Amino acid sequence: MFTLREKESVKLILTDTNFIDNKDSIRNYLNRIDEARKERILSNKLIEDKKRLTAAGLLLDYMCKEEEVSQPVFGKEKHGKLFLTNREDVKFNVSHSGKYAVCAYGRYEVGVDIQEKRVTSESMVARFLNQIEMEELPEDLSQRISKVNRLWCIKESFIKLIGLGLLYNMHDCIVELEKG
Repeated sequence: MFTLREKESVKLILTDTNFIDNKDSIRNYLNRIDEARKERILSNKLIEDKKRLTAAGLLLDYMCKEEEVSQPVFGKEKHGKLFLTNREDVKFNVSHSGKYAVCAYGRYEVGVDIQEKRVTSESMVARFLNQIEMEELPEDLSQRISKVNRLWCIKESFIKLIGLGLLYNMHDCIVELEKG
């Protein structure tokens, strides 16, 4: 189990995308976003994707201001995890889904995931839950959806933390949720 020592913390910032009204408002924020993300925003066709990417970029901008990174330079590790090339002491991870974006950061590697609550096909569920987790899913559809989404976020956060992304076999990660 990992415990944080005094003065060692992970900061979590979250936003919704409601403040981004349209393509014009996206353009107003582009000067605060790194070039690679800016290209992804501009090349994306769907306005909702543009809004999520913009919101995540603004969270990274906020993080950099908080951590006094005046000219952030982002790089990508072998499996795609972002890092700051000019501030190795700042570790972070971002996620976005639905109308939300989140960024977690601190001095230690971190993984974070956010997932819009949705129905997932049984074949997809079977690809990331192991047999034990599958057997423990509730029969009630609403409870089942909640638990599947929760397990997905926990596993996704873990594999982002270790920097392997979806290359990691999620069956190898067993999550035991406490009752209550």
